[in-house]
Amino acid sequence: MHILLVEDNPHDIFFVHYALKQLQHPIQVSVVQDGQQALAFLFNQAPYTQVIQPDIVLLDINMPDKSGFDILAALEQDPRLKFIPVIVLTTSTRPEDINRCYELGANAYLEKPIGLDTLVALMKSIVDFWGRCKFRMRAHTRY
Repeated sequence: MHILLVEDNPHDIFFVHYALKQLQHPIQVSVVQDGQQALAFLFNQAPYTQVIQPDIVLLDINMPDKSGFDILAALEQDPRLKFIPVIVLTTSTRPEDINRCYELGANAYLEKPIGLDTLVALMKSIVDFWGRCKFRMRAHTRY
């Protein structure tokens, strides 16, 4: 499983990496730290021209350059990318943020948990669930 983590907080990046390493699954994690990098990665633009598309995107919505909303909107408009599951992982519990993410095509909206054990449990749930899902078939190559 290949996960793209779109997160600007270095502490959150560290802890998500740690949590994923605790699981019994082979997981490749790619990290980008702002919305512009995320779009470049997903659309195979420089410097990400050779990357393989992720199976899942873990997306924070509050980021510099372009927000998670911008990323969701761009993915929803692209017929090649709109089928990649996007799980919003954020601190916002604002109903308008939740609604907007789902309107823009998010597959799930999760609040970042407090505590490492809770984060590990959440990452396990995400990997277990999405690892069992069947998706639209696509080649694991560049677009």
